[in-house]
Amino acid sequence: MLKCNEVTALASDWLDSELTFTERMRIQVHLLMCRHCRNFVDGMAATRNAVRAGIPEEAPYTADLETRIQNRLDQRLTGEAIRAEPSQAHASAGNDRVFQPVGDSDDARVQAVFADIRDHEGYVPNLFRSYAHNPEQLEQVWGRVRSLMFGGRLSATLKNAIATLISQDNGCDYCVYHHHRMLCRLGINTNTLKRFLATAQADFLDEREQALLRLVREANRNPHQVPPELLEEARAAGADDDNIIEAMSVMELYAGFNRLLDSFRIPIESEFADAQGSSL
Repeated sequence: MLKCNEVTALASDWLDSELTFTERMRIQVHLLMCRHCRNFVDGMAATRNAVRAGIPEEAPYTADLETRIQNRLDQRLTGEAIRAEPSQAHASAGNDRVFQPVGDSDDARVQAVFADIRDHEGYVPNLFRSYAHNPEQLEQVWGRVRSLMFGGRLSATLKNAIATLISQDNGCDYCVYHHHRMLCRLGINTNTLKRFLATAQADFLDEREQALLRLVREANRNPHQVPPELLEEARAAGADDDNIIEAMSVMELYAGFNRLLDSFRIPIESEFADAQGSSL
């Protein structure tokens, strides 16, 4: 039987019907037995369908095209859409496992962190409202996000691309939605983002950044089988060990967020429709 890392590595080819009959049957058997891989494949398929549906492959970039793609993404990647189309695992779990984000809080530590988040984000995302059930963890998590996503040496574009691609691979609609919006805010046009979400080709990054993206993506998907060549490729493209650790830290941070958000089915915040982007 195939292992999970083998299934995730073949998922894109499986969705594109590029595997042999035997390979497809082996994946199908694995998916019948493994809900984690089912969620992964379902998330990948849903995101690809959202960005592809109704859009001609060679469509020129126009304002109308951007609007239509954004509308498709908004329809799929909003809290309402997620609640309307729960995964099989979520549907079987029942509403008693939904984890409620914290609204207003009387805790001074929570209030201080929320105020700092608003200064950076303009609002408090439900991710942090969920951590607010444990003020100490909230302080630590926000401190790390603030240091990593608003500081460091790597560009905000690369770090948000990492968060987007890692979250898509892990099937986390919440983070895909937020970081897609942030990449738009950073100036990446929708046609380019469409290709990125569908193919993982990050033409908007330089050679060093693309090499780092490939490295951390493989580390997320197959941590026990990362080819040494990917590390050497990143170094040859100009990445030093500081860059590599920073990129890996972004991957590790959002892989954890993906699991928390999906495990507790945290909804995308309703007020986000009025926000211009998020570091999340």
